[in-house]
Amino acid sequence: MTGGEFSAPEAALDTRVFEHVPALSGRIVDPDQSFFRMTRSDIDEWDQLVAREGIVDWRFSHEVRDALRAETLRGRLHEDIWIFAYGSLMWDPAFHFEEVRYATLDGACRSFRLLDTIGRGSPKFPGLMAGLGHGNGCDGLAFRINAARCEAETDVLWMREMICPGYAARFHELRTPQGPVEGLAFWLDENCEQCLPTIALPDAAKLISQGKGPGGTSREYLEKLVRQLDTLGLADASMETLLSLVEASGGAVDA
Repeated sequence: MTGGEFSAPEAALDTRVFEHVPALSGRIVDPDQSFFRMTRSDIDEWDQLVAREGIVDWRFSHEVRDALRAETLRGRLHEDIWIFAYGSLMWDPAFHFEEVRYATLDGACRSFRLLDTIGRGSPKFPGLMAGLGHGNGCDGLAFRINAARCEAETDVLWMREMICPGYAARFHELRTPQGPVEGLAFWLDENCEQCLPTIALPDAAKLISQGKGPGGTSREYLEKLVRQLDTLGLADASMETLLSLVEASGGAVDA
């Protein structure tokens, strides 16, 4: 799923959470204002929305999603949990957190290979979303969820990142300037039919240029990603190249 604009008010966010990443202050959506702080009723409304596009059985049932979360977080819900952010979580996490740090996940990279026909794409205008693939290292952010809030906040996270097939959630060591932490990262699920095999950047740019759906456009997502990375001093050359190709294609930005 996609992230919203990051100009929403921050009244509920304690400025102390930005101690290690001051550039993020003012560049993140207040979780209580986030579209992606969803409930089961919100998901049921999405069922009706996508049904108008002729899409059925598009997501995990609530029971299956809850079981996936329980398995991944077994034995961890009574301790703080770190979440690795490399895409829209960097500007719209939708969950409450106590701390954020710069973080690097070795052996990973951002990869636009997840076919999107639900959010920033549609059956008529499919787009692409980013996930984690294998690479030389991915710079991003690590958000810490307080143990007392882990049950509720990871439920919100799962309704956003694991609403349907596409990602595989796994814990990995993250390098941060304050020391290593073990964090949860959402990888592309290579066994999922929505996950495309390796795709050349020009071909990815074509899909991103055309992708539009009820959540906006694929191009808007990529633009926000590049802008946020630049703001945080985490420029990703491959993402900048991809955006340049999209811009050269002249794809529409209006949903």
